[in-house]
Amino acid sequence: MQPDILSQLNDIQTPAQVGWWPLAWGWYALAIFIIAAIALLVVFVRRRRQLLKAKKQALKMLSTLDDSLTNIQKLRQINTILKRAALSYTDREVVAELHGEHWAAWLNSRNSKGPQFDTQLLSLAYQRDCSHEQVVNLKLQTEHWIKTNLPLKQRKERAGV
Repeated sequence: MQPDILSQLNDIQTPAQVGWWPLAWGWYALAIFIIAAIALLVVFVRRRRQLLKAKKQALKMLSTLDDSLTNIQKLRQINTILKRAALSYTDREVVAELHGEHWAAWLNSRNSKGPQFDTQLLSLAYQRDCSHEQVVNLKLQTEHWIKTNLPLKQRKERAGV
């Protein structure tokens, strides 16, 4: 008899299992991209939070206005809060000297949405007395302006235009 041909074959040897390491270069690139994206997101969130800090503080100060003050004191305090909020987002030289009609014009020029500031309400801060309705009206206008216009949009103002 003839010897069995199949018994002469050796067992099949499988190759060694492919390991995870070292990773292909694409995985390293993906890891670097994800780390960079997370770092940029953290930087963006921190800057945005810092940028909105003055806005939140101004709105908080408006909501906690002291009721024991007279109407004219409240009106002056509202005007001060509004000016502080504006100073937080622009140069001091631009805003600090403004008052009355010029202050209202500056606020209205940066007003992107909603009603314009009433010039008479802002000039009441320099009068002897005012009514409660005028204080409430200025407070509402101030709150709306802060919510819709802060932080101020960066505008490139050209000389002579």
